[in-house]
Amino acid sequence: MPVFPRLSLSPRGRARALVAGLALAVALALIAAPSWSDSGSRKSLNVGSTGSLIGDYATMINARVAALGEGTTLINRYVAALDQHCSGVLGEAPMSGSEAEAIGGEISGAIGVKMIDPVRPAMLQFVHAVGSLLWSDSSLAHAVGRFAGAVLAYARLPSPNLCGDLRAWRKSGYKTLPASTDRFNAQVSADDRQQSTAIPGHALAPYETKADAAAAAAASATAAGYGKMVQSRVGPPLNRLLLILGVH
Repeated sequence: MPVFPRLSLSPRGRARALVAGLALAVALALIAAPSWSDSGSRKSLNVGSTGSLIGDYATMINARVAALGEGTTLINRYVAALDQHCSGVLGEAPMSGSEAEAIGGEISGAIGVKMIDPVRPAMLQFVHAVGSLLWSDSSLAHAVGRFAGAVLAYARLPSPNLCGDLRAWRKSGYKTLPASTDRFNAQVSADDRQQSTAIPGHALAPYETKADAAAAAAASATAAGYGKMVQSRVGPPLNRLLLILGVH
């Protein structure tokens, strides 16, 4: 699943995107959950770093869960602000086509970024902590580095000027997307491609203790539950926003 499901403005496209999750925050929870398992021999350096990685990951996921309420509040405030400044801006916009899909991606992305805002510090702290860990297994070390890089990219995602972009599209007669929409979606697409950076469970397995495996399983379960909670919180304000913008 891409980080930002492509939200077409057509009713079918909107429903499909909602089912897919509609929020960056959901994908962040799920792709950041390596499939850890309990097995294997242990080497002191690799075992210590693996335990620290799992603990740091659990701390980041728990911070996301704790920030759910704040993220939801930020989304609702954002939607209220757009109601004041961008009401009806898409009332005459086409509901299908590549430009409508691009605008839909920016809308869902803007909502997702708001959910992420409260947990940016926790994500950056995870990246910093993992950067000090060492493994003698070079393939695992590279996998962890790629994973941390993906988290860093998400933590640095900017919030788009959604209202300004929607107005610019309307001013063009819904014929020309603003360059800022293309830039935002290009950055999101680049981050989408980093979903393949999830750390393979088999790479960590040889270096897990039983306690690490239990902690990893708990963190993965928390991440999955977090993803479901985000979906339930993001869907209603996103639907409300689409109605505000004039998408029916």
